[in-house]
Amino acid sequence: MSKVSIIVPIYNSEDSIGYCINSILKQSYHDIELILVNDGSTDNSLRICQNYERIDSRVKVINIPNGGVSNARNKGLEKASGEFIQFVDSDDVIASQMTEKMIETIETYQKDIAICGYSIITLDGNKVISNNKVNSTKLGEECVLNEETFIEQISYILWHTALLEMPWNKIYRKSIIDEYNLRFPVDISLGEDFLFNIDYFALCNGAIFINEEYYYYMISNEQALTRIYRPNLFEIQIRLMSNMIRMLESKNKWTDKGISCLSNYIVSHFINCLKNLFNPLCKLNESQKKAEIAKMVNNRIIRESLKHMDYMEESFVRVKDYIEFSDINYIYKLCITIFSDIKPEENLIKCRISNPGFINKFFVYCLRLLCKFKKSNTIEQVISSMEKAGIKITCKKILIRL
Repeated sequence: MSKVSIIVPIYNSEDSIGYCINSILKQSYHDIELILVNDGSTDNSLRICQNYERIDSRVKVINIPNGGVSNARNKGLEKASGEFIQFVDSDDVIASQMTEKMIETIETYQKDIAICGYSIITLDGNKVISNNKVNSTKLGEECVLNEETFIEQISYILWHTALLEMPWNKIYRKSIIDEYNLRFPVDISLGEDFLFNIDYFALCNGAIFINEEYYYYMISNEQALTRIYRPNLFEIQIRLMSNMIRMLESKNKWTDKGISCLSNYIVSHFINCLKNLFNPLCKLNESQKKAEIAKMVNNRIIRESLKHMDYMEESFVRVKDYIEFSDINYIYKLCITIFSDIKPEENLIKCRISNPGFINKFFVYCLRLLCKFKKSNTIEQVISSMEKAGIKITCKKILIRL
């Protein structure tokens, strides 16, 4: 059996860390080492971790001064002795068969990364408010992609799923991490995991996508309704997209479909950056917001993406019309109109994820069958809208256009 090092960064997680550790130690796959990295916690997290270390020889505790999640993961990588690496966040839990199933597929197909689905579980105390499933249904049940196909399809996967950005629904081959000294960047606190993944993807001999949701991403109802403002969000997104573009250019794997999918993805994040500016927690005045908008709409990556995108939410189409000549004042006024009635529940951290009902799934299935016989960008857009927004909102969009 191949040894798996499971790294858990921990900061003030005394209420959840026990559930997390128990779910890992109860794995059906036993050849693991659990590396608990206490990142300067000020609560009882360290004591809880040390108690587990005393009763299970597979547990190792690393205690470091607070330096952020990237630094904690990097410290865990330095101490890991397994052939494979797995990451778990301290407030989440994993299915008992997760490690076994992931290792089984990665060794069966001899690929360098396995990626599974996950469930976003919103809690109000101990009560489950919602359970949104994120998986590879759009791709298939168990997709084994060689290096060339993975890179060719990565923009499509990025746009149509929410599986690539994070580290905790994956198993990595440690030899690649060690050979190229891959580490999580410590200079940013958002998107650092995606930057790590982009570097790793460029070195893979392929990837496996497993449809099952083995990871449980836990979030409190209070967290889900929190509207987060990030003052440097646009700069971070441009850095992420620049790295993604650079990787694809180095592989020389641009396709028309890939360009449009990546453009859609970039534009959607550009819209999120505009939305971020009009968050009630943003203290910038009108002039400062206009300066930020001007910086965004004149960015080369944004302008190129707007040329090649083939999907945009209906309410933002008017914004696109005024970007060509950078009419900042009009864009500013439109944004006020668009974002003025946003409700907190519309700002869920995983806002692109939906849990469609039977009717929605049935219509998507029928439209996919239709696409097999007749390719249509319009039908693809309808499918995408139904998967992300549901059948009611999609019908409203169609009626507006009619």
